[in-house]
Amino acid sequence: MSWFSSWATSFSANVITNTWLGFPFMMVVALGALETIPKEIYEAADVDGASPWQRFRHITLPHLRPALGPAVALGSIWTFNMFNVIYLVSAGAPGGSTNILVTDAYRWAFERGERYGMAAAYATIIFGILLLWTVFGAPDRRPRMTSHEVAASSPRAPDPDLRGADRARRGRAVPVLLVCKKAFEPGRQFALSASPIPTENHARTLR
Repeated sequence: MSWFSSWATSFSANVITNTWLGFPFMMVVALGALETIPKEIYEAADVDGASPWQRFRHITLPHLRPALGPAVALGSIWTFNMFNVIYLVSAGAPGGSTNILVTDAYRWAFERGERYGMAAAYATIIFGILLLWTVFGAPDRRPRMTSHEVAASSPRAPDPDLRGADRARRGRAVPVLLVCKKAFEPGRQFALSASPIPTENHARTLR
């Protein structure tokens, strides 16, 4: 079978080669993202009776998106500039139908009369397309927080009741410290008694 006699088979050969080259990178990114998913989430889903499809849709996929977004953007940029695959696999055959912009830029510079201005124009076009794709076309995979998550992550003001109780505890601690300080001064005699915790009045008398 002649792979490069028609556009369909020649294009398929390039796609298969490019997929084979990009598979390890994507798998490393996906495996790294999978390792970051807490096992407790899957255990909770099992307890709730979630199906495998529901676990994949609501747990696995949302946790993979933040990592796969940049990976897809990088893969698109690398595929757009995959000069080595086109040049070494199909060489643009048949009749230049499988050439891409970067291979055309190379041919204008080194095979078509050394027209470097045309090659530079191709390079500028490639840069503009990739810039627009990165800014506007690349998928945004940042996790979206729900209203409940936003409310839970926002700093909360201390409870007024708790603040009042804390002030009361500090107010009771001051007389106790003053009593202990006065009681253990040199030359002072004191006797232990079963009286309750000294109050501010006791502290004033010891002063």
